Amino acid sequence: MAAWRSLYLSHPVSVSVRRGNLRVESREKKRAINLDIEEIDLIVFEGRMFTLTAEAISLLAKNRVSTIFIDALYHPGAAIVPFGGNYLESRWVRRQILMEQDFRDEIWRRVVSAKIEGQAFVLHSMGSGSRWKDVLDLARKVRPGDAGGSEASASAIYFPELFSDPEFRRRSPFPDLRNMILNYGYAVLRAIVARDISANGLLPGEGIWHSNDLNGFSLADDLMEPLRPVFDLYAVKLYKEYEQDTDDILLPEIKKKIVSFFTSDDHGVLLEGSKEETTVRNASKAMVRSFRNCIKEGTPDEIIFPAWEFA
Repeated sequence: MAAWRSLYLSHPVSVSVRRGNLRVESREKKRAINLDIEEIDLIVFEGRMFTLTAEAISLLAKNRVSTIFIDALYHPGAAIVPFGGNYLESRWVRRQILMEQDFRDEIWRRVVSAKIEGQAFVLHSMGSGSRWKDVLDLARKVRPGDAGGSEASASAIYFPELFSDPEFRRRSPFPDLRNMILNYGYAVLRAIVARDISANGLLPGEGIWHSNDLNGFSLADDLMEPLRPVFDLYAVKLYKEYEQDTDDILLPEIKKKIVSFFTSDDHGVLLEGSKEETTVRNASKAMVRSFRNCIKEGTPDEIIFPAWEFA
């Protein structure tokens, strides 16, 4: 089988269907290519001048292609998420909605702990002094529902250390290149996880902890948390590579590298219970499937996360 493709589109194109496959026509270059829909795993649209036929949207959804549209701040503006693809969907949805609060709190404790442990691993890998130990200590003290606010405490240590800048903050009204890279990567990751949630017959909008009537991806926001540190390490590498070449502009080549990161074998993730690394893309599939097993078996013990090995 051919390798999965990740596509990044930033120039005006028209997307339609021809003979069961995707046809992408460039308006500027006046040429077209036909793509085997079964080989496409991820498409990122960035810009305003795109035309997609209803048939193309339906084909992308039917084949579970992660499709996202990026806004001017490099956040996900919209996504195509498939529904009705799992014959047990109604059963999973009922179980998901009826999760007891204690059950949710314990799963969230494990999610937050896994994320913070990943952050400690990133700092440790970067040789960031001894601060990684402080972060790791917080990972081991997370309470059900993160009642003690360990996630926020870890973040306050982690991000300034991540970029060796005590003034760095994630929430800024005027994002610099570092935040642009993080925002773009998180947007892609969010869409990937949302796609896997739908593929497993679950509701992306019914979260474990995140809850917002205006957020249709609450569960994706929850389950992507332990995978953020995997991208963070790559984000630092990208920033160091381009910080002298760009004036806080997210160049197209940077975006292409970010999109490719999630399906690349060069950036593997070792999951709990596994002996071999897998791509971030496949890690997402396995993690979402394990969450569904939690609901099925009625125990948080089924959920799996990245395995961080501290040397």
